[in-house]
Amino acid sequence: MAHTEADPFVTNLTADQNITVGTVSVWNDANTLYVTYLTTGDWVINESHLAVEEDKADIPQTGNGNPKPGKFAYSNETATADYTYEIPQNLAAGTEVFIAAHAEVVVLNETGAVIQDETAWGEGDQFNVGRNWAMYFNYTIQ
Repeated sequence: MAHTEADPFVTNLTADQNITVGTVSVWNDANTLYVTYLTTGDWVINESHLAVEEDKADIPQTGNGNPKPGKFAYSNETATADYTYEIPQNLAAGTEVFIAAHAEVVVLNETGAVIQDETAWGEGDQFNVGRNWAMYFNYTIQ
């Protein structure tokens, strides 16, 4: 099945290991890979970081394998309920990429003050099982 804007690959955006705060959707065309973060309910993305690599080892990580979101190639620091990264790409159809989609998410009260602040990841496999719950997932170029 080809993933398109109308029918993307979708995984949960998970905060604090078990709170679903939205989704991460991925699709591509011949020249661009699109990755959209979308929150639900009262959650807002304070900032996001994204790494897309053909080799998981190329995602910035510490010496013991924990990801370093601040070093990811793509970032956005605009508070928003949704954000789409448009990444130029020229990969062949069938190429598998590793995606680490990180976000700092918050819930605000009626005056705009933060009442809950969490780290969130696009749901997938853990980078470093037993040490850190940070996750990545795979996507196959269409």
